Amino acid sequence: MVRKSYCTSMNYASLVNDFQNILSHSHFAVCFKACDALSMLSHSIGETLNVNLRPLLILVTILAKDKKLTKWVNDWLDSFFGNILSFDHVVAKDNSLSSILNEKKEKNTVVRQTSWEFLLRRIQRYSRGAISLGHVKSTARLCSDALKDSDAKIRKICLTTLNIFLTFKY
Repeated sequence: MVRKSYCTSMNYASLVNDFQNILSHSHFAVCFKACDALSMLSHSIGETLNVNLRPLLILVTILAKDKKLTKWVNDWLDSFFGNILSFDHVVAKDNSLSSILNEKKEKNTVVRQTSWEFLLRRIQRYSRGAISLGHVKSTARLCSDALKDSDAKIRKICLTTLNIFLTFKY
Protein backbone atom coordinates (compact mmCIF):
# COMPACT_ATOMS: atom_id res chain seq x y z
CA MET A 1 0.00 0.00 0.00
CA VAL A 2 2.86 2.36 0.79
CA ARG A 3 4.43 1.68 -2.60
CA LYS A 4 1.22 2.54 -4.46
CA SER A 5 0.80 5.91 -2.74
CA TYR A 6 4.47 6.65 -3.40
CA CYS A 7 4.06 5.87 -7.11
CA THR A 8 0.98 8.03 -7.52
CA SER A 9 2.64 11.05 -5.95
CA MET A 10 5.68 10.92 -8.24
CA ASN A 11 6.06 13.21 -11.22
CA TYR A 12 7.15 11.07 -14.16
CA ALA A 13 7.13 13.85 -16.77
CA SER A 14 10.87 14.49 -16.71
CA LEU A 15 11.67 10.77 -16.78
CA VAL A 16 9.38 10.17 -19.75
CA ASN A 17 10.82 13.26 -21.47
CA ASP A 18 14.28 11.72 -21.13
CA PHE A 19 12.95 8.49 -22.64
CA GLN A 20 11.45 10.47 -25.51
CA ASN A 21 14.88 11.89 -26.29
CA ILE A 22 16.46 8.43 -26.06
CA LEU A 23 13.83 6.95 -28.40
CA SER A 24 14.91 9.37 -31.11
CA HIS A 25 18.44 7.89 -31.03
CA SER A 26 19.61 6.41 -34.34
CA HIS A 27 20.92 3.10 -32.97
CA PHE A 28 18.32 0.36 -32.63
CA ALA A 29 19.86 -1.13 -29.46
CA VAL A 30 19.47 2.17 -27.59
CA CYS A 31 15.80 2.37 -28.63
CA PHE A 32 15.32 -1.28 -27.73
CA LYS A 33 16.58 -0.82 -24.17
CA ALA A 34 14.56 2.39 -23.71
CA CYS A 35 11.36 0.64 -24.80
CA ASP A 36 12.12 -2.30 -22.53
CA ALA A 37 12.50 0.10 -19.61
CA LEU A 38 9.22 1.83 -20.55
CA SER A 39 7.51 -1.54 -20.71
CA MET A 40 8.80 -2.43 -17.24
CA LEU A 41 7.59 0.92 -15.92
CA SER A 42 4.15 0.37 -17.41
CA HIS A 43 3.96 -3.07 -15.77
CA SER A 44 5.13 -1.88 -12.36
CA ILE A 45 3.52 1.55 -12.11
CA GLY A 46 0.55 1.13 -14.42
CA GLU A 47 -2.22 3.63 -14.97
CA THR A 48 -0.40 6.43 -13.15
CA LEU A 49 1.84 6.74 -16.21
CA ASN A 50 -1.11 7.17 -18.60
CA VAL A 51 -0.76 10.92 -19.02
CA ASN A 52 2.99 10.74 -19.50
CA LEU A 53 3.34 7.68 -21.73
CA ARG A 54 0.34 8.29 -23.98
CA PRO A 55 2.24 10.72 -26.26
CA LEU A 56 4.93 8.05 -26.74
CA LEU A 57 2.45 5.66 -28.38
CA ILE A 58 3.14 7.03 -31.86
CA LEU A 59 6.88 7.36 -31.27
CA VAL A 60 7.17 3.72 -30.16
CA THR A 61 5.01 2.54 -33.07
CA ILE A 62 7.17 4.39 -35.58
CA LEU A 63 10.18 2.42 -34.31
CA ALA A 64 8.71 -0.49 -36.29
CA LYS A 65 10.37 1.06 -39.36
CA ASP A 66 13.55 -0.64 -38.19
CA LYS A 67 13.09 -4.32 -39.08
CA LYS A 68 15.19 -5.29 -36.05
CA LEU A 69 12.58 -3.70 -33.75
CA THR A 70 9.32 -4.59 -35.53
CA LYS A 71 8.59 -7.75 -33.50
CA TRP A 72 9.48 -6.00 -30.27
CA VAL A 73 7.30 -2.98 -31.01
CA ASN A 74 4.28 -5.31 -30.99
CA ASP A 75 5.26 -6.63 -27.55
CA TRP A 76 5.82 -3.14 -26.16
CA LEU A 77 2.51 -1.87 -27.50
CA ASP A 78 0.73 -4.84 -25.94
CA SER A 79 2.38 -4.17 -22.57
CA PHE A 80 1.38 -0.49 -22.76
CA PHE A 81 -2.22 -1.30 -23.64
CA GLY A 82 -3.20 -3.37 -20.66
CA ASN A 83 -1.35 -1.24 -18.17
CA ILE A 84 -1.61 2.39 -19.26
CA LEU A 85 -3.66 2.66 -22.44
CA SER A 86 -7.30 1.87 -23.02
CA PHE A 87 -9.23 1.53 -26.25
CA ASP A 88 -10.20 5.21 -25.90
CA HIS A 89 -6.54 6.19 -26.12
CA VAL A 90 -5.89 4.03 -29.15
CA VAL A 91 -8.67 5.43 -31.35
CA ALA A 92 -8.77 9.01 -30.00
CA LYS A 93 -8.14 11.92 -32.36
CA ASP A 94 -4.97 13.21 -30.67
CA ASN A 95 -1.79 11.25 -29.94
CA SER A 96 -3.33 8.01 -31.10
CA LEU A 97 -2.82 5.34 -33.69
CA SER A 98 -5.50 6.78 -35.94
CA SER A 99 -2.99 9.38 -37.11
CA ILE A 100 -0.60 6.72 -38.48
CA LEU A 101 -3.12 4.21 -39.82
CA ASN A 102 -3.77 6.36 -42.87
CA GLU A 103 -1.52 5.77 -45.89
CA LYS A 104 -1.56 9.47 -46.78
CA LYS A 105 -0.18 10.44 -43.36
CA GLU A 106 2.21 7.52 -42.81
CA LYS A 107 4.04 6.30 -45.91
CA ASN A 108 5.92 3.44 -44.24
CA THR A 109 3.99 0.22 -44.80
CA VAL A 110 5.63 -1.61 -41.88
CA VAL A 111 4.54 1.08 -39.42
CA ARG A 112 0.97 1.05 -40.73
CA GLN A 113 0.84 -2.74 -40.71
CA THR A 114 2.21 -2.90 -37.14
CA SER A 115 -0.40 -0.38 -36.03
CA TRP A 116 -3.25 -2.27 -37.68
CA GLU A 117 -2.06 -5.59 -36.24
CA PHE A 118 -1.94 -4.03 -32.78
CA LEU A 119 -5.47 -2.67 -33.18
CA LEU A 120 -6.72 -6.04 -34.42
CA ARG A 121 -5.14 -7.83 -31.42
CA ARG A 122 -6.86 -5.38 -29.08
CA ILE A 123 -10.24 -6.04 -30.70
CA GLN A 124 -9.76 -9.82 -30.72
CA ARG A 125 -8.94 -9.85 -27.01
CA TYR A 126 -12.06 -7.92 -26.04
CA SER A 127 -15.12 -9.95 -25.25
CA ARG A 128 -18.23 -9.30 -27.27
CA GLY A 129 -20.00 -6.19 -26.07
CA ALA A 130 -16.91 -4.90 -24.20
CA ILE A 131 -16.11 -2.42 -26.96
CA SER A 132 -18.52 0.48 -27.06
CA LEU A 133 -20.57 1.19 -30.15
CA GLY A 134 -18.68 4.48 -30.53
CA HIS A 135 -15.36 2.64 -30.65
CA VAL A 136 -16.76 0.22 -33.21
CA LYS A 137 -18.00 3.09 -35.39
CA SER A 138 -14.73 5.02 -35.26
CA THR A 139 -12.66 1.89 -35.92
CA ALA A 140 -14.98 0.80 -38.74
CA ARG A 141 -14.51 4.23 -40.35
CA LEU A 142 -10.73 3.83 -40.12
CA CYS A 143 -11.03 0.34 -41.62
CA SER A 144 -13.22 1.48 -44.50
CA ASP A 145 -10.73 4.23 -45.32
CA ALA A 146 -7.87 1.72 -45.19
CA LEU A 147 -9.56 -0.65 -47.65
CA LYS A 148 -8.03 1.64 -50.30
CA ASP A 149 -4.52 1.07 -48.90
CA SER A 150 -1.92 -0.06 -51.43
CA ASP A 151 -0.76 -2.89 -49.13
CA ALA A 152 -2.78 -6.11 -49.35
CA LYS A 153 -1.90 -7.20 -45.79
CA ILE A 154 -3.41 -4.01 -44.38
CA ARG A 155 -6.57 -4.48 -46.42
CA LYS A 156 -6.83 -8.06 -45.12
CA ILE A 157 -6.42 -6.91 -41.50
CA CYS A 158 -9.15 -4.32 -42.02
CA LEU A 159 -11.52 -6.90 -43.48
CA THR A 160 -10.81 -9.22 -40.54
CA THR A 161 -11.54 -6.37 -38.13
CA LEU A 162 -14.82 -5.55 -39.86
CA ASN A 163 -15.81 -9.24 -39.81
CA ILE A 164 -15.15 -9.39 -36.07
CA PHE A 165 -17.39 -6.37 -35.57
CA LEU A 166 -20.16 -8.17 -37.43
CA THR A 167 -20.11 -10.92 -34.79
CA PHE A 168 -20.48 -8.44 -31.91
CA LYS A 169 -23.91 -8.14 -30.29
CA TYR A 170 -25.08 -4.77 -29.04
